Amino acid sequence: MSALSPHPHRSLTGLVSDLWRESMDLIREEAALAKAEVSDKASNMGAGMAWLAIGPAFLFAGLVMILFAVVAGLALALSEEHATWLHR
Repeated sequence: MSALSPHPHRSLTGLVSDLWRESMDLIREEAALAKAEVSDKASNMGAGMAWLAIGPAFLFAGLVMILFAVVAGLALALSEEHATWLHR
């Protein structure tokens, strides 16, 4: 008995049949793995898109707060007669 062949008395037809069956199993497993990877990447992309949508809103809110701070600083720095248009 050879160490390379666990079934030394298998026919060529049986070997080809096993090769075909195992190849089909491998293709199915690889397709399932690819599907899982695509699904994972799609969910990660969805999360990234959510952050991409939320980011500009926070940026805009920060800009508005900075503008309010600039106006308040101008109101404190300018004299009363020049800063009346800032107090409403």
